Amino acid sequence: MVDHGARVVNIRHGAAVTRDGNRSPADPMFDRFWHLAAESGVVVATHDGLDETYTPVHELMGEVWGERHMGGIAPGDTRYLGQSSTFSGLIKHRTVHDFAYVLVAHRLFERFPKLRIAFIENGSAWVPSLLLALDYLAHGGAFTTSPRDQFIEHCWVAPFVEEDVADLARFLPVERILFGSDWPHGEGYPAPKDFLANVATFTPAQQQRIMYGNARELTFPR
Repeated sequence: MVDHGARVVNIRHGAAVTRDGNRSPADPMFDRFWHLAAESGVVVATHDGLDETYTPVHELMGEVWGERHMGGIAPGDTRYLGQSSTFSGLIKHRTVHDFAYVLVAHRLFERFPKLRIAFIENGSAWVPSLLLALDYLAHGGAFTTSPRDQFIEHCWVAPFVEEDVADLARFLPVERILFGSDWPHGEGYPAPKDFLANVATFTPAQQQRIMYGNARELTFPR
């Protein structure tokens, strides 16, 4: 893959499924992969999709909140929008949120300081709560650097078109915000330049970074 010029490799976010059960993606058993990505300069990207490893979370939420006793009152129609339970609205961003959290919490970036991760077609609504969770994680004082700073240093995020990019910039530096267009998926427009309206409040230099420069530097670093 690397020998053929690959600049980005895509993986599913969520727990890693092994023959011995689920594992953290930052489990040392996968360090060979992460080492290769870090040392070769290949970006590891995650993309939204169905994650059956979180099915037990849906089931647990239903059990904790007594949904099976609701007699049809709870809006639990699973035929639409890929919902697996009433609690799909709560779980929507949990998988990517928890995936990002685990990468930091299990010290992946401390082991591989050159590693770069891009979160594609996951939007950005989960970023503020993730950073708060990472701040709480830092209270133990066991990390070499701030968990929040580790995420910001190593991770890039592509917001959805309906999200407020200026609000995201309150939490992530402009240098970590990506524009992508995978129409008809959630982070793209039919005419990609239409996304310029989403960054109209930024300076021309910042607009250039979000629309082009960040992705260019991420995939072809100098």
